[in-house]
Amino acid sequence: MSDISRITGIVSGLDTDSLVEDLMEAEEINLNKLEQEKTYLEWEQEAYREVINDITAFQDTYFNYTSATNLLSASTFNSNAVEFIDESLSSYLSVSANADAAQGNYTISNITVATTASTESSASLSAEVRADSINAGIVIDSSNNQFNITFNDVTLTINLATGTYTDLTDLQAEVQSQVDDAVGSGNITVNLDGDASSGQLVFTTDTTNEMTLSPDSDSDALDTLGFSDVNLSNRVDLNSNLADISDNFATALSVDGSEDDISFTINGETFTFTSTTTSLEEIIETVNDSDAGVEITYDELNDQFTIETDDTGSAQKIEFSDLTGNLLESLQFDTSQTYYGSDATLEYDDGSGSQTITRASNKFSFNGITINLKEDYTGEIDFSIESSSDQVMETITAFVEDYNALIEDINSRLDEERDYDYEPLTDEEEEEMSEDEIEKWNEKAKTGILADDSTLTNMVSKMRTALYDSVEGAGISLYEIGITTSDEYEDQGKLVIDEDALAEAIESDPEAVTELFTASGDDYDSNGLSQRLDDIMDSNVSTSMNENGYNGTLLELAGIENDDTEYDNSLTEQIEELKEEIEEQKDHMSDLEDKYYNQFAAMEIAISQMDTIASYISSFTSS
Repeated sequence: MSDISRITGIVSGLDTDSLVEDLMEAEEINLNKLEQEKTYLEWEQEAYREVINDITAFQDTYFNYTSATNLLSASTFNSNAVEFIDESLSSYLSVSANADAAQGNYTISNITVATTASTESSASLSAEVRADSINAGIVIDSSNNQFNITFNDVTLTINLATGTYTDLTDLQAEVQSQVDDAVGSGNITVNLDGDASSGQLVFTTDTTNEMTLSPDSDSDALDTLGFSDVNLSNRVDLNSNLADISDNFATALSVDGSEDDISFTINGETFTFTSTTTSLEEIIETVNDSDAGVEITYDELNDQFTIETDDTGSAQKIEFSDLTGNLLESLQFDTSQTYYGSDATLEYDDGSGSQTITRASNKFSFNGITINLKEDYTGEIDFSIESSSDQVMETITAFVEDYNALIEDINSRLDEERDYDYEPLTDEEEEEMSEDEIEKWNEKAKTGILADDSTLTNMVSKMRTALYDSVEGAGISLYEIGITTSDEYEDQGKLVIDEDALAEAIESDPEAVTELFTASGDDYDSNGLSQRLDDIMDSNVSTSMNENGYNGTLLELAGIENDDTEYDNSLTEQIEELKEEIEEQKDHMSDLEDKYYNQFAAMEIAISQMDTIASYISSFTSS
């Protein structure tokens, strides 16, 4: 309401705020009713959209030409099965066959899989952990006898014996001993590159191990040991700016910190970066998202990079070189040669003679057969393609199960009774309840939101009829292939399958079963079951306008997300109208509240004036 500051009841002593609140109660009730009506319409729209999504999902599964279970297509009912003579050989390739594949025996031999073009780092890219040169006579005391070492994600503290080390071999032996105690003998080797009087300590470990030295905050020994300004890890940090880690590569990275001091080319694409603001991770991401057609990956275990083309085949290549700086060299790539992929080949024999077939990928599709190569194999792999009723059986069974689930959900919504004791909550009511209480209340309030809906009732009725009206030319009915309506009243039209009868129908008269589902004619009677159901569903959920310029009935009513009908539908129009009414009601209440306060203010002024006059008369008479 209005946010005007008011001072009330000073003269009269009345609780003006309470009086105005009482006067506004009827208007508040009207506002709440409008907001509850809007909320209920939003719930109703949400419920319709849930049904629309369920119907659309059903259509996408069984009435879409891109679906493997499309019941509008005869090929779904002409299923072929592939059987390997030696099933163990299926590890070298997979084979599938559609309805167009000729039944018979086949042989595949001399398989060579297609490869990408690829190359990897020739060695680990990170520099060794090597100290600067130190001299004998180093003093270790309580101020410099510790440092930390992180070994494969476990951080440990190394404590050195105090004393003066006049022989560096003794210092090396002490460091080695303490490191062995911490991480286990043989995991990290500490060598002395030099002699007893002068040299460098070098930490090494197996390439698969990650090792990082770090200072101890209280008594750091690293400076004393010569590790003040050197690489402290056997792994380059992919997220650090390259300028900061240029010396941490086994082959030092040549950068000067100027703008665009790193550039290289891959497959004709040029990449330019500035070392002071760019990390390896950012370079990898840039290259992988480019048109170079390659992917760079880092093998953390072996500290190596790999560059691989996105696709396979002999036309794929990796051709690259450094332009400014030496990043590719530092990553241990040999840029002196071009790397190529290779094609896939196989020998194919369908009984009419062997043929050699080559493809750029490992997928071969021809004559209704799809072959995916997995591994090279020089021997022969025999398989057969035969007609299979199992797949048809599975598809029809799944169709019936999904149909039953769909109508069960719709019927449950139609049969729910609305509980008028539960209306959408007002803001004030929600403030007095917990989230769990609100959720449970709303669940009850949404009950029966689509009860007895005429559009859904009509659709379900038409679907039931469509399944049992005869199909011209099919010569067979749903009942005759073992699919009937449940005798249980509560099932409300669910279908029941006699599996033996269905299997017998598919085996004995596959053409009739196919025609029953897939027939397509000029009118309802000549259409098969699939076309009938699809037409009925389309009339309710189609996003394409009919000849009269309308979408499906449910879309006209409630719309669907990510479609033109999302905001152009009957319920949205009603919701928007209610929003306008709510705003108008709020404005009206604000004006009315101001009016009441102004009236009370005028009353206060009048009372004050009367008190002044009375006081004046009283003082006049007393004098």
